[in-house]
Amino acid sequence: MSDITLEARADNKVASPSSKEQLMPREASPLAHVEFITPDQLYQETSVDIREIKGLTHLILRGKTENPAFTSGVEKALGVALPVTPRTSVQTDSLRVFWQSPDEWLIIGEPNSAAAIELALHQHLEGHYAVTEVSSGQTLLILSGANAENVIKKSTLYDVHISQFPIGHVAGTTFAKSQIQIRRIGEQSFELVVRRSFADYLWMWLMDAGREYGVVFHKD
Repeated sequence: MSDITLEARADNKVASPSSKEQLMPREASPLAHVEFITPDQLYQETSVDIREIKGLTHLILRGKTENPAFTSGVEKALGVALPVTPRTSVQTDSLRVFWQSPDEWLIIGEPNSAAAIELALHQHLEGHYAVTEVSSGQTLLILSGANAENVIKKSTLYDVHISQFPIGHVAGTTFAKSQIQIRRIGEQSFELVVRRSFADYLWMWLMDAGREYGVVFHKD
């Protein structure tokens, strides 16, 4: 189910009790309000960039890797093999697949692709499996820059040094007293999967944690 917020709109600038307002659906990311906020401090030089990738499709897939028909069916449906090694992920031009547990994966696809992904999975899978869309419940942040790793080190006890957490690895962990999933996508860049209920708090946390390095939030 897509992330829809209802917004009241009226033709007149000043609504009267007798005016008829229409409820129009409006897509809104968990950080939509941030676009209207001007940072209280601007930096000539920045070494921490934060960017939200809005509107992506998020699906939870569950099944048994002991069943060859399940793993082969998923590969046919997605065009990529499931990551079965703990803490690993795979990525194509249009999909990311994160290992979550021995029988669970997070699939992140292009906006409005949930129906197509689900249909492909249902066409190629049978038996015991489950697909659940969670797009409205979380969002994806990109944290990058020379001091991105230092910001993460401020926020979690999880060891994200590249020798222990190489490119492509993913981990669910406590982060600033909340919970997120971290995935390294480059030497100095990370993806953060953030729950909707924590998004505003974690945005403020990241902006504050990056203050000493110079931080910018990109409003796409």
